[in-house]
Amino acid sequence: MTAKTLSQLKREFSQLSSQANRRIDSLKKGRLRSPAYEKLKSEGVKRFGVKAQDLRTEEDYRRAIKQARGFLDAKTSTRKGLKDVTKEMMRNFGMTKQGGQSWSEVTRKSKRLFNLYDDLKELYNKGELKSGDKYELIEMMSQLYDEGIIDGDTSASEIVDNLNNMIEKKKQRTRMRNSTLKFEFKV
Repeated sequence: MTAKTLSQLKREFSQLSSQANRRIDSLKKGRLRSPAYEKLKSEGVKRFGVKAQDLRTEEDYRRAIKQARGFLDAKTSTRKGLKDVTKEMMRNFGMTKQGGQSWSEVTRKSKRLFNLYDDLKELYNKGELKSGDKYELIEMMSQLYDEGIIDGDTSASEIVDNLNNMIEKKKQRTRMRNSTLKFEFKV
């Protein structure tokens, strides 16, 4: 495998950046809140481009190409992908779209859930959360939400504590059910 020249990197970046910018424009036009675009903005990228990103060296272009590919590969970088992910999340949390509510409103309101899920995934990866099955986490979070234990203002650390308590209670119930101890009393 040969290394790409600067002119090849520029050409590749040009193609990727125009596709990524079209997606960004589409998301903005639809006034949709996309986690993929939010991540880009948090990295300081509002649009892809040589001037916008101050690209000069091969390393700059390689980094920008990696960012563009990451954005383009994200499900939530397209309107359809964002809608599909939001529908899936709503189904998992037992949420419904209100009659006159637009997808723009739904994605803005779901921002907290996207952030919360990302936080939980990160905490699991760090080993601070005991369960890794994302569907189990979503189910448990939904149960905590339904029971009024957590709401939109609950901090991530409180949610983690509640989730870990639920996991521990489940383990205790399982241990009790699986217990095969038989007592024999001698007199």
